Formats: sequence, C-alpha cells, structure tokens
Amino acid sequence: MKALAALALLVACGHKETPPAAGDAAARPIDAAIRDAVEIDAPQAAAKPTVKKLVAAGASTCAVMSDKTVRCWGANGFGQLGDGGQTDAATPVTPKLRGIEDIAFGAAHACALLDDGSIACWGKIGVGKKQIAAGPTAVPGVTNAMRVFGQGAAGCATVADDSLVCWGDITAKGRIRADGGAIEFRGPTPVVGLDHVIALGANGALRDDGGVYYIGGDGEPVRTAIANAAEIASTGSTLCARLASGVVQCVGGKPLCASAVEAAKPEAKPMKAVPKQPAKPVKGKKPSKAPKTVTKPAAKPAVKPEKHDLVLETLKLPAARHLAFSVDGICVVTATGKLQCLDGGNACKADAPWPELAKLDLVSDHCARSTEGAVKCWTGDGKKRVVTTIAGAAGSSLLAAGTAHACAIVEDRIGCWGKNDHGQLGRGAVDGEAHPEAAPVKLP
Repeated sequence: MKALAALALLVACGHKETPPAAGDAAARPIDAAIRDAVEIDAPQAAAKPTVKKLVAAGASTCAVMSDKTVRCWGANGFGQLGDGGQTDAATPVTPKLRGIEDIAFGAAHACALLDDGSIACWGKIGVGKKQIAAGPTAVPGVTNAMRVFGQGAAGCATVADDSLVCWGDITAKGRIRADGGAIEFRGPTPVVGLDHVIALGANGALRDDGGVYYIGGDGEPVRTAIANAAEIASTGSTLCARLASGVVQCVGGKPLCASAVEAAKPEAKPMKAVPKQPAKPVKGKKPSKAPKTVTKPAAKPAVKPEKHDLVLETLKLPAARHLAFSVDGICVVTATGKLQCLDGGNACKADAPWPELAKLDLVSDHCARSTEGAVKCWTGDGKKRVVTTIAGAAGSSLLAAGTAHACAIVEDRIGCWGKNDHGQLGRGAVDGEAHPEAAPVKLP
C-alpha cells in the first residue's frame, strides 16, 4: 500500500521513476524519490534594496532604501550620519535603525519617521539636556506621527490629531525661532498656535488648507493673508508661497518691489462723541436738564492678518509650477518648464529666461533635471550665469542638492558630483577637488 501511495504521488507530479539499474546495491529510499519528484524552490538571494528617497543638507547625504533602512555619507562632525561617531565618512554608513518611512535633515542632524509612528533622531539635535546624539535616539513621547520635519537645530512632527510637536531649539511653547539662539534644548513640546502642517520652512509653515503662517524671530506663528498655497520657500527674512494658480506671493522682510505691494485699506476711525445741543429757553417754562451725550457706535476696524503687519507682495513673475530659490535669487520654474528669476537690477520685473535651462521637471537648489533626462547645475550672481550639464547623470531621478554637491539616482545606482572635502560624493576617498561628473556612490 505504501508503494502504491508513493507511486500515485509521483504520477500526480508528472515524475517518471526510473527503476534501479541492474547491479545497483539498493534502490533509493522512497522518501528521497518523493523529495526529487516535488519541485522545491531553492532559497532566492535577497533582492538588493533600491533607493526610495534622497536627502542632502550641507555636506551630508542620506538615502532611504526600499528595505526601510538608510545609508548616509559625507560630513559627520556632529554625528549627523548616525553611525555612532563624529568622523566624516567617504563610504556610506548604515545607522542601526529599521522601519524607516521618511527622513528629514536639519542644520546638523537628521530625524526619521518609522513605520510604527515613532521618531528617531541623530546629530546635533537636543532632546532634553543632551545636545548631540551620535546614533539614532528615540524621541520620547512622540507617537502616531504622520510627517517629520527638520529645521535648524529643531525637529518636528505632525501627529495623528494634526497637532504639531517640536523638540530641540524651541521655545517653551514649542515654537521654532527663525533666528535660533536657544538657551536650552527642550524635549517634545506641542506647538501653540500652529497645526495641520504639511510643510515647514526656515520662517514659515504651510497648512493642509493652503493657509500660510509666518514665523518671526520670536517663533510666534502669524497667519498671513496668503491663501490656496501649494508650496513655500524662504529667502532671508522673506517667506514666499506659490499658489495653486501659479501666482507667487511673499510676506515679511523688505518688499522687493514697492509697486507690487497690495495697498492696505486704512482702518475706519471711530466717530467722536457729539454732544446734543441744548434747546433755546422758552418764556414760562423751566430750563431742561443738561443734555445727554450721544455717542455713535464706532465702525468695525479693518481685518488684519492677525497680530503683526505683514505686507503682502505679488511678485512680477510668470505663472509658476515650482519655486526655485537659489544662488541667483528668487526664481521659479514656469508653467512651460523654463527657469525665470526676478531681474537682479529691478525686482519689479522678470528677467529673461535662461536659454540653457528649459523643459525642467525637477529642481533642487542649484540643480535641475530636464524632461529629456539631462541634469544641469548653475551658478550666478544676478549678472553672470554659468550652466553646466552633468556628465554621467543622464536619465536620472530623485535629485537632491547640498551646499556644494548634489546626488541623483542614475539607473540602478546613486551618482554624486561637486565638492568632496568631506567625502560627500561617497567615492571612498576625501579630496579638495571639484568633480563635475557624476560617479557611483559605493553603497555597502
């Protein structure tokens, strides 16, 4: 019976058992025959993780991988690479952290959003008394986080109830000072007066309803008159927003062009009390009592953007699909894919578009990718512009630029170019040269 059962299994699997040849010492055991008959998949080698996101700040770069780990390289003077030390790394290191969904850089730190809704940070990010964490350190008390932000020496997260929580260089009300200068570093603190944040900049925040808040030196968020915004960017003390319509508006700082400033309506002044004139005395009648003072109600004052006087300015730029503030000043990528800036000598008009920078679909600081797959970077001072096409970066994606270097995904690898004085190109060596071509990062 056992033999018949084994035979039935072999037939069902389409396997023809060959009888042992004459002279064989013994037939193979039946369990070996069954094992050979049923196709068993050999263990497959683990697929090599791919890059899902690139972030760069200063001379440091990190890549979030498809296996939810992270690789970092470059400057590490404050432990911002997360490997537990403070030595620059020309070859990518792997912080001991898993489950990473997203990552954000601050000035000299990084914070990661994990798949369980918690946050871990490393680098110069004070959480309580400790100001530097060389390796990933959990941010205590932050749960159900949905977004993570890094700004200056502070970290922030939007949590499940849409409130904003920040830690590090913040005030007692959880607010980030635009001018920095904390006396002490604080642990996670709910931010008073700011919630539903989807983007956080150096001096402003964008809410999920398109509203924009300006953040001054004291850290107090002030609702501006900007509405229906889709993107924000900062330049100095000025905060600008691209509206869904493509219009760019700015607040704070000195107006760039006086003629672009929307005229503020003067407040209605309250009416003064007008005493009622006494009636003339009539013979035979006693004089009436002193007249009552009748006060007319004051007109309601004009609505202000809240506490501060924030002058709203509409820039003289064509309809934009992306803000591109860079070394050349305030620029946008137009609806037709051109890079266009305010005129360096007259901010009341747009400069001529850059012929070398057209058909753009992705911009990061001083570099851009075109719809044709080329990557171009530029320098300029408002008068002279130099545009360079990056060799070895054709067909790239996920562009990220630091202060003097940039990286992109080129096919199935990461390629970086620019300065390499901190090993920020990830080539395994540090040098003082500028490398104009994209070369592969040596991922472990």
